[in-house]
Amino acid sequence: MGDDAVGPYVIALLKAKYHFDSSVSVCDLGTPGLALLEETVRADALIVVDTVRSDGEAGEVRHFRKIDLRRMAAAPRLNPHAPALADTLGTAGLAGRGPQDVFLVGIVPARIEQCLGLSDPVTLALPRVVAEIVGELERLGVPPRRRAIAARPDIWWEVGVDVERS
Repeated sequence: MGDDAVGPYVIALLKAKYHFDSSVSVCDLGTPGLALLEETVRADALIVVDTVRSDGEAGEVRHFRKIDLRRMAAAPRLNPHAPALADTLGTAGLAGRGPQDVFLVGIVPARIEQCLGLSDPVTLALPRVVAEIVGELERLGVPPRRRAIAARPDIWWEVGVDVERS
C-alpha cells in the first residue's frame, strides 16, 4: 500500500545497521488491529512506526507519546487494516498491563494505494526516523550497537528497490 509500508522498511534498515540487546524485539506486526494486544501487554516500552494522517507535507515526521494517543478521539474501525493502537493501549491499561513508555513515530504519507515502493518524500525521511528510534532506545537504556559492516536491508517484497540512501 505504498507509503503505508514504511514500518517494514524501517525495520529492515534497523536490522541491517544495528545489533540489539536480547531484551529488544524488532518486529513487523503488520496491521493486526486489536491483535496487537498480545504483543503490547508483554512490553515495558513500545516504539511504533507508521504513517499518520496529519496536516503537513509528505515525509514530515510526527511524534506521539502514550499521553498523546490517549487524548485522541476514537475513530471508527472501518476495516481490519485499522491498527487501533490507542484502543489496544486502553485495553491493556484496563487489564493493568502494557507498556509504560510508548513512542509512535508517524510519517505523513504522499500516497497510500495499491503499489510497491515508498514515495520519494517518505524515503528521504527514513534516516531521520531510524535516528529517532535509535535515540529512543538509548533513552530507554537499551542502545543498539552499530554493525561494523552494515548488511543490505532485506526488502524481500521488492526487487531492485534502493533504500541504501537511507
